[in-house]
Amino acid sequence: MENGKKTTVHTMTSHGSHKQICDKLLGKMARQCHLSRTEFNNLIDCPLSQDRYEEILREKNVVF
Repeated sequence: MENGKKTTVHTMTSHGSHKQICDKLLGKMARQCHLSRTEFNNLIDCPLSQDRYEEILREKNVVF
């Protein structure tokens, strides 16, 4: 959500028994979130804040 409105940005994760997600799937999830792989890793590890993520999406004209 951006400013309380739904966006087209989404990704899904498996709820199966797998403990690790392969690189190929992480890359796909990054693309779905409109992030580079490095940005996505930072999102996962938390150095990338929600505010900065939303700023990136605005810079890429994904959300307005």
